[in-house]
Amino acid sequence: MGDRRALCLPALGIALLTACSTGTTGLRNAGDGLSIGETGTVATDLIDGLQAQIDPTLVVGVEAREDGAAAIGGSASDADGSIQEWRVLRYVDLVADAPQLDVAESVIDARVADGWTVGLDRETSNAGGRWVTLTSDEDRYDGFELTVQAGDNGASPGQNYVLLGVVGPTVDETGPFD
Repeated sequence: MGDRRALCLPALGIALLTACSTGTTGLRNAGDGLSIGETGTVATDLIDGLQAQIDPTLVVGVEAREDGAAAIGGSASDADGSIQEWRVLRYVDLVADAPQLDVAESVIDARVADGWTVGLDRETSNAGGRWVTLTSDEDRYDGFELTVQAGDNGASPGQNYVLLGVVGPTVDETGPFD
């Protein structure tokens, strides 16, 4: 199952997580709101909800690629890696004839109907697929971003899956802001 995505997985996963993390709200102090562990609980609930929108008779398997706290890094103000966000990434492998784009769009439509707002909405790889990010104005989901991605129906034989992602808000686990 994982072999067919081996070449595109690293670039796709990094691109997805980068796109997700750029949409999160500003830095939070753990004492001001959710801890990194609490954002993990919410992120897991959110991705479970996304996955639950997919008809289980269409699902062959689910591959979790990342589920945990990750340091943002890359800045002088976070040399110790204490600024973190929770990331969850799942590939939902579908039966061979399942229309992956239609499945992804039904997940997106369900989240929009539940009050989430579409942010990024673009075609994937010029192949008629779709890559969408969603955010919410609801306080408990402030700073969380959902991602749903799929190729065009039947465009990539042997790669029939929907990619789901959740990134939580950044949290500074060390204490007060500078």
